[in-house]
Amino acid sequence: MIEKTARVRAVEPIAPGVVRVDLAMVEPGSLDFRPGQFVSVRLPRRGPPGAFGAGRAARRSFSIASPAARTTGFELILRADGAGESARFASALRPDHEVQFFGPMGFFSCAAEHRGDVVFVATGVGVAPMFPMLDEVLARPARVENGRVHLYWGVRREADLFFIDRLEALTRRSQRFQYTVSLSSPPADWTGPRGRITTVVLAAAPTFDDPIYYLCGRDDMIRDVTRGLERLGGHDTGRVRSEAFSATVAVG
Repeated sequence: MIEKTARVRAVEPIAPGVVRVDLAMVEPGSLDFRPGQFVSVRLPRRGPPGAFGAGRAARRSFSIASPAARTTGFELILRADGAGESARFASALRPDHEVQFFGPMGFFSCAAEHRGDVVFVATGVGVAPMFPMLDEVLARPARVENGRVHLYWGVRREADLFFIDRLEALTRRSQRFQYTVSLSSPPADWTGPRGRITTVVLAAAPTFDDPIYYLCGRDDMIRDVTRGLERLGGHDTGRVRSEAFSATVAVG
């Protein structure tokens, strides 16, 4: 497998400790991917993000957050706080840095068709692949799919939310779409759901008709939602697709 190269066009803080990284393809000049897929980025252990040639390196997988229609580049949503290599890499990225990666990779993608409702569940930056996946599902004609599409998103604080404008745009674009945000540490004046998103999802599960679930984020959320759906009955494992945060793989 040959590494590809992209150049950073912009790095934008979008929430405390979270940045949006916009990249343009360099070699090759375009990138085709399926919504939900990720790229495996080479992280330098030493030196600036452009110094990928020397030293022992690691890889980290990041979901693509931009629409699949954009082939000349792509967008990542990265955590830039904490002591991990991934956070150090994200916090050091600057415009014109080059990033080397394998991909796109992964099998977390939308089914070719949905007989009923479609439910997306995310925690934190695990919402990243949901944006292109929502674009794909909502673009399908009503004669092909007409079930409800609902995103459940769990974060700790209201300040941790981002791209709400994009979600609002989707609600205006399609009457099929709704989203629900739950805060585990809400302020006193928060009027939305409180607590873990798992509880909110399982409480709403009986209201959906023949749903497929797409889960992305913390592995404990994925485990608890999957087990909870199994206990409720009527949700076989083939109707739940998931992508958990992966561990670093050392390379080089």
